[in-house]
Amino acid sequence: LWESLQPVATDYQVFVHLLDASGNKLAQRDGQPVQWMRPTSTWQPGEEIVDRYGLPLPQDLAQGRYTLAVGLYDPITGQRLPVSAGPASYAIELGPVEVR
Repeated sequence: LWESLQPVATDYQVFVHLLDASGNKLAQRDGQPVQWMRPTSTWQPGEEIVDRYGLPLPQDLAQGRYTLAVGLYDPITGQRLPVSAGPASYAIELGPVEVR
């Protein structure tokens, strides 16, 4: 769920990463919100945007606990948006996930 607090001029892309305990990226998916249907430049302040992503996993991924991280970046510059809540970072950790 995304919520814009102010108008956004840039069409940012979303990244979803699966990370191991050392922070290594094992899988990723990138794209514009809502399957390319709701670019961030169309978001209105206070509007809530429901955005779901499937994350293809490598066939050789071992069972275990991993971390999902999500964030936004400018596809032209590669610059990530900083996270404004919690520790200084450029991604929000959605918590541990168990792969079985």
